[in-house]
Amino acid sequence: MKTKYQVLILEDDPIIIEQLAGFLEQTGLFDRPFICTNTMQAISVLRQHSVDLMLLDMVLPDVHSFELLKLFPQHSPTIAISAHPQYAVDCYDLEVKDFLTKPLSFGRFLRALRRAIFQFEIPNTVLPQYVPGQAVAQPSVVPLVPSDAPSSPYVYLKVGRKNERFQFSDILYFKGYSIYSKLISKAGQVVVTEQLSQLDGQLSTNQFIRVHKSFLVNLDHVTQFSTKMIWLGSHKIPIGATYKAKVQYRLEQLNKVGSMI
Repeated sequence: MKTKYQVLILEDDPIIIEQLAGFLEQTGLFDRPFICTNTMQAISVLRQHSVDLMLLDMVLPDVHSFELLKLFPQHSPTIAISAHPQYAVDCYDLEVKDFLTKPLSFGRFLRALRRAIFQFEIPNTVLPQYVPGQAVAQPSVVPLVPSDAPSSPYVYLKVGRKNERFQFSDILYFKGYSIYSKLISKAGQVVVTEQLSQLDGQLSTNQFIRVHKSFLVNLDHVTQFSTKMIWLGSHKIPIGATYKAKVQYRLEQLNKVGSMI
């Protein structure tokens, strides 16, 4: 294990820069970070130095950090930071490890850090515990009616800091990203701050089924399937080997097309 790890901070707010540098210092795991206030500075640093972790404000006055990640597709583990939760979907498509919304807290930062540096084989015990009084509230799915009632017409899900209502009939599927999930609906897509396993537990009615470790689908929208894939119109979803038997049984119960061969 390396003694210290090198970090690049890309942020134009001096208060956030100071806060992030303080968070890193409290862990005792990192050297003094490279601090950049615009994307061009960060590109220059990355061309001259190797870094182990990047903390990026995704929306900057000059060039957004999305362009930085596209320029370095094999980039170091990255934690995205923004006051705008709607950017989370684009961030996960660029393989970021976690997405933090401002204002920041040390406890939530540590959770993101554990995910980002897991590949360094740093045990969780190396990182400090959450600071008392800064525990992060766990987001939750709030069904309109009890979760054992399969006829629930809609559900409230946490989006950013608000609970938004989604009609079951509008939801096509969920894709899991660590502690977040992407909800794909007829209207588009949105990130909900909920783990896929928790969504599975809340929405495991006759209408929804887990077909893969990363996918939870609405069976009402299934149009065809094979041994390895399931289609919801133009959306193609893989079927995990451990889920195949359960998926086949559920589809046959609903009189979906044929059987898996």
